[in-house]
Amino acid sequence: MNKLFKGAVAGAAGVALLLGGAGTFALWNTDMPIGDSQTITAGTLAWANPGTGTWLLNGQAVDPSTALLVPGDVLTYTVTGATYTATGDYIAGTIGADWAGLAPGGSGADADFYSNLDVSITVGGTDVTNTTIDLTPGTGVALGTVVVTIGFNPTTTTGTDGQGGTVNLSAFNLTLQQVAHTGQPSPYPTI
Repeated sequence: MNKLFKGAVAGAAGVALLLGGAGTFALWNTDMPIGDSQTITAGTLAWANPGTGTWLLNGQAVDPSTALLVPGDVLTYTVTGATYTATGDYIAGTIGADWAGLAPGGSGADADFYSNLDVSITVGGTDVTNTTIDLTPGTGVALGTVVVTIGFNPTTTTGTDGQGGTVNLSAFNLTLQQVAHTGQPSPYPTI
């Protein structure tokens, strides 16, 4: 092998090593920490204690699984002792009833019965069915008495609508839903 060829091979190998072997060429760089030693933590929103509930039909104690409702009846579920945990500097939310999961599919008596039921909810005597309320931050915050009212609407029921229909309450839940609070950016900025 001649000296010129050996020199070219050595030079190519040196350039390859200089480039990092993967075709990259590193320039000076450095980092500046901006977080110092701080950490950030997400807040929480959860039921701490769902409380104890009782069912009444037109004001009388009832087992809803055996009750037979007719138009004009009012079924109520009253919860006492419910508490929640809400931690966050800007936390607001709604307390509601998850009713959508109860809708029977298709048509027929079940769908007719469901469509003639009206649901509302009060907390501490205040109607919160479609209202945003500020949640008091804390752990184990007392909610106050919760009353869920399910009425079989006599003004929307005609003919034999809903007779023999059933609605399964096993998917019925009280909900806490966080919503944007005054002071939070709205709409949320895209990054």
